[in-house]
Amino acid sequence: MRLCPLVVGVLLAAGCKSTAPCATVPAMNELLTNAVLVRVDVYDGANVHCAGPIADGQAPPILSHTFPGGAAVRLDVPPGQRTIVMTTYSDASGLLATGSACTESSLSSGHAACLSLSLVDIGNIGCSSDDACANGDGGATSGRLCDPRRHQCVQCVSAADCKSGESCSAAGQCAPPCDASGGCAGGGTCCGGFCIDTSTDPLNCGGCGSACTGGATLCCASECVTSANSVANCGGCGNACDTSHSLGASCPANNCVYTGCPTGRADCNQAAPNLDGCECPTPMCCGTGCQPMHLNGIGQSYVEQCSPPGTPGNESTYSVAMATAARAAAPAGTDGNLTCGNGSMATSCLTRTSGGTCSTWCYAKTIAGRVLQAATCSCPTTSSPAWN
Repeated sequence: MRLCPLVVGVLLAAGCKSTAPCATVPAMNELLTNAVLVRVDVYDGANVHCAGPIADGQAPPILSHTFPGGAAVRLDVPPGQRTIVMTTYSDASGLLATGSACTESSLSSGHAACLSLSLVDIGNIGCSSDDACANGDGGATSGRLCDPRRHQCVQCVSAADCKSGESCSAAGQCAPPCDASGGCAGGGTCCGGFCIDTSTDPLNCGGCGSACTGGATLCCASECVTSANSVANCGGCGNACDTSHSLGASCPANNCVYTGCPTGRADCNQAAPNLDGCECPTPMCCGTGCQPMHLNGIGQSYVEQCSPPGTPGNESTYSVAMATAARAAAPAGTDGNLTCGNGSMATSCLTRTSGGTCSTWCYAKTIAGRVLQAATCSCPTTSSPAWN
């Protein structure tokens, strides 16, 4: 069986006697036309099946070949039940996947077979590089490498990624081999020659040979879950999206997305998998961090845009806006202004009288950053309590 030339984004299957296409790539769009590299992997269809646009990866391909973008594809394929995966890349090294398509077909020797491949943006189905895994983009909790064939974050791609005494299992998990008697002296269950933790291995979830299927990509506490939409296991076992501070959460593409935040809270740190939700007890964000909280010096807190807290004794770090916000946070009362000193040393202050006590906040000149509580409104001195 032969895969005939890839012409203008059209894949031809073996046995074609003419240049007419016998297989199409309906969603070729920019994923195929802009590909720097194209890889075709052929799997034994009895053991490996399509999981959407990728193969479930339970076994290595029986045939694999890469082609420069735009080049003709000629590849002899053994007849039989086959699962065929096409992957497009934006780099010549085949590390940055952009799209993937998978199809299953029974191929007979010497006969043409029409295949249908629909490329899907790889960003919607998993990792495309090790960097994506290092940043928490999908895969198991221990996943730090991107399996370039399955587009899943794994612990290992080859034995070289594991420590001494361990090898890399088909699931991408570092595990020691079973002993000569088929036992596991160091713990685990002997599955396929490896001592496997059946509470975490997606190929042996809950027992040897109990592979997770139907889109499930994680084995968490011996149960198969779909990491891409599990709020309790978003991109990794135990990666629970925070619903205690949000108005609801979902987990598309291994990343927590929140419906919204309650009044007064904000979701500022949105780095994947964004497990902390509406982590900020403030109504706005300052970059990817929470809005700074200030203390008004008499027991109340306030926020003032993204201004950092002032430095006591350094008048340049205080502003009238901060003094205004500090006064607004104090118990309700009668507001006024106060000028301390005169000439070039004059200081502007705001006051609030409440319950027989006057609080004074200053925001300019030498006593900026000082707050004073007294029976009557008076000017703080450098020995008065600091306002921060």
